[in-house]
Amino acid sequence: MNPLDWSGEQFLSVYIPFLVLLLLAAKAWQSTLNQPSEEPRPGELELDAYQVAVLERREGGVRAVVAALVHAGALTLEDGVLKAVAGPPARMLPFERAVYEAVAGARGDVSELEKKLGRELDGMEEGLRRRGLLMKPEVAERYARYPKWLFFGPALGLGLAKMMVGISRDRPVGFLVVLLFFASVVGFWVLGRAPRRTTRGDKALAKLRRDNEALRTTAKADGAWGTLNSGSVAMAVALFGTGLLVSSGLGDLRSYLVPPGSAGGGGDVSSGDSGGGDSGGDGGGGCGGGCGGCGGGGD
Repeated sequence: MNPLDWSGEQFLSVYIPFLVLLLLAAKAWQSTLNQPSEEPRPGELELDAYQVAVLERREGGVRAVVAALVHAGALTLEDGVLKAVAGPPARMLPFERAVYEAVAGARGDVSELEKKLGRELDGMEEGLRRRGLLMKPEVAERYARYPKWLFFGPALGLGLAKMMVGISRDRPVGFLVVLLFFASVVGFWVLGRAPRRTTRGDKALAKLRRDNEALRTTAKADGAWGTLNSGSVAMAVALFGTGLLVSSGLGDLRSYLVPPGSAGGGGDVSSGDSGGGDSGGDGGGGCGGGCGGCGGGGD
């Protein structure tokens, strides 16, 4: 029997579960497109703190550098303005030096810094893509397009066809119209967004957090912040967020790095901010409890 000829009650009793089933099937298909998905190999976890920060989120790289350089005394925050201090550390990683020079060259908020360092951040992201930790653009396109249109699209099309039949037969279709509207909004919102990281990238970040849990505990302990070297500070902020700055008495710096109401600020409280010695982002040595920032890891 043609479902378009069913009564409204019959059609909806089958169509609603059908919509949900296809949405779940499309989401399951998406998960198979998020590649690579295997566990990261040991060499792929040899990331410095700034690569780790960019793996979590793009703007995290700048946040981690600023926190490390303020801790090292190369930058200072005065009256809400970030300033470079004369005589920076003799040994600085390329990305650290780029941030230092950007601060020294002009005054601005953290978003201006991120814009100035766009080329460096792009290079670091590309390095992470080569490692299979960030999703490549072509993979992201497949992820967002095919499940949405090949699975969920036909389901919506069936509902639209039934709506047109109902209108042509002068039948009430108000509930179906509302259902299709909300199904479209929810379905395209769920299926239309590609994650930034690959499944391997998620696993890598989770493993790095587990391996550095002791660093998080140390960073939150009273009076312990000053005992950390700048590389450990960068790694702590990269993995566990700028919320650690608040517990370390650096709430003003946290407010500078994540202004109230800023995009991406909501998930940045000690759970993960959102990485390298090479500003191209594909080098770096193993991090462990803290990498060698601001002069190789020592203050």
